[in-house]
Amino acid sequence: MTEMDCGRSRECLSQYLDERLSQREMRWMAAHLEGCSACRAEFDGLRVTKTALQHEPVPPPAAGFWTGMHARVREECASLPAPRPDPGAWLRALGQGWRLPKAVTAAAVAAGLVLAVLSARPGHPPAARDEIDSFIAQHAEYSAARPLGDWPRMTFVSSEINAAGPGE
Repeated sequence: MTEMDCGRSRECLSQYLDERLSQREMRWMAAHLEGCSACRAEFDGLRVTKTALQHEPVPPPAAGFWTGMHARVREECASLPAPRPDPGAWLRALGQGWRLPKAVTAAAVAAGLVLAVLSARPGHPPAARDEIDSFIAQHAEYSAARPLGDWPRMTFVSSEINAAGPGE
């Protein structure tokens, strides 16, 4: 056995004893312990210690232990600086659950901008409103498959509608 194998084995002895290794690592450890008497002796000592400790009763804490512990915690907390409020923390925390792919986010922003531009000019004739609604519906379907692929057309249609003005 190499010294590197023994070092790796010693790092994993406790996990092997508790069967917290993968099946592959368990097989490797079993093979290593079978062939390495030094690691096997250390493993046997660890197993004896664990077995002995499992059967020992846990002694109760000394009188006044919890009172002293609470007093020390209060002292240390009092010596710490007060936390400074972070006004944007709630917004960042809210945004952590809302991770969207960049393409979807960009498409939503583009659609929002188009809606804002188109709705900023009230008084469009009914035909223009129908055209706007139709365009938005088509673009919503199209942009789900190819975000921002329809950007030149959106720009052209919105500029035409805005140039026409209300009632023209």
